Amino acid sequence: GEWFGSNKMKVMPDGQFGESEGTASVSVVAHGAAAIVCYGWAEAGQPHDGVLLLTNGEDIGDVRAVWIDSWHQTSRWMDLEGTVDDSGVIRMEGSYPVDNRWRITVDPTDADQLRMSMDNIMPDLEIDYHAVYAEYARKP
Repeated sequence: GEWFGSNKMKVMPDGQFGESEGTASVSVVAHGAAAIVCYGWAEAGQPHDGVLLLTNGEDIGDVRAVWIDSWHQTSRWMDLEGTVDDSGVIRMEGSYPVDNRWRITVDPTDADQLRMSMDNIMPDLEIDYHAVYAEYARKP
């Protein structure tokens, strides 16, 4: 379905969150084998968007995904792997240069609310922080 809400993003761990309106569209494709989350927001007045394609992993409860967006991951998609917990929350991680990690969490557990967060994990600098937090309500 279609979703509308807010998006908060910060670039550095000690920075302030910037907030913008956010949109998301979620659809099931390939006869239920995959889900696509398309989302949009703005940074400094400039529109941005992204796509997260999710599918089952090899074992029950495993998730695989590819992700690309116009702000964080523009040169190529990122491969992510993770799990779905008993409540339905999806947590997955991928890597980017210099052994850094990117964690995406999708929480669809409330039928009328969708939450998505993204964490930047930089082990060499001992940094792990929320970079993005989006919260959407189902469009009527």
